Amino acid sequence: MKNTAIISFFLALLASCNGNVQYKSTQIEQKFHDTISDTETEVKSILKEQEEPERNISKWQYEQKKDPMTDELSYTATLSSNERQNIDGVNSKMDILIFYNQGDNCTAILLGLENGRHIRQNMPLLKTRFDKEEPKLGTYFATQRNVAVVASYIGSKQVFGSHDWLNNLRNSKTLAVEIELENGSTATYTFDISGLKWRHV
Repeated sequence: MKNTAIISFFLALLASCNGNVQYKSTQIEQKFHDTISDTETEVKSILKEQEEPERNISKWQYEQKKDPMTDELSYTATLSSNERQNIDGVNSKMDILIFYNQGDNCTAILLGLENGRHIRQNMPLLKTRFDKEEPKLGTYFATQRNVAVVASYIGSKQVFGSHDWLNNLRNSKTLAVEIELENGSTATYTFDISGLKWRHV
């Protein structure tokens, strides 16, 4: 497109020449160099955009609720796994839920499988990996057949959990979770956890 514009401009200027060829040639040459310079600038800008990594867009979702009886507030942050796993013939995703209740100043971090898929209840183990760290083995307790509490805090003090989940969720970009299922198998899920905004602890 720009080459066509340059040629058209060139021909138009030649047609309008009325004896002052040198002056017109200088104008044409200057316009040509200006156009080439603009094109180079655009190309460099496009290449720079292609080289830059994609900006991270946080996938966390937030909600605030007020208890109509006490006016106390509760806050949640939720994030879904990057993939679904086939568990007993059903494709199920995993969700991370962070829950804070203003009334008792308590925070809980939970993992849940959708579609009622069942996690192991008896002596359950959980393997986690934040970013490129070594995987860590931990435990959880199940509140329901498909929900696991992996950490809890009263105020800023952690009272349950194999490691500081909240700090890791705040400061890491990725998380991999391997959880044991009731059927004896395991399921692994990954999360893009960067961008968490959580200031309630």
